[in-house]
Amino acid sequence: MTNLKFYKYKIETNSIRLLDEKGNLVTQYFDIDEDILQFEVSGYTVVREWLKLHSFPYYRKQLEEDEINEFHTLLSKIRLYIDTITELDKSIEEILSGELISKNQLFQ
Repeated sequence: MTNLKFYKYKIETNSIRLLDEKGNLVTQYFDIDEDILQFEVSGYTVVREWLKLHSFPYYRKQLEEDEINEFHTLLSKIRLYIDTITELDKSIEEILSGELISKNQLFQ
């Protein structure tokens, strides 16, 4: 797929469908974790906003291969971010519960 022109998108359970002007399927992405699709920054759902801003009515041009790769990278980076934050949350919880570092070590 070198270029991609879509007018609408539908985010469904674990998938994204990109549609043409008449609502016909252009392409579809499967097996996307729901937490990636629902990931928000400052109240904006990142994937939804990216798709909206890169749809033909907003962008006024077809997506080229590097922009499609940018979308794939975005999905990967969101996954990495979510995984990293989950691990950090676990570590912080263990520290705060005193399982990794004692209070004496914490305040030295």
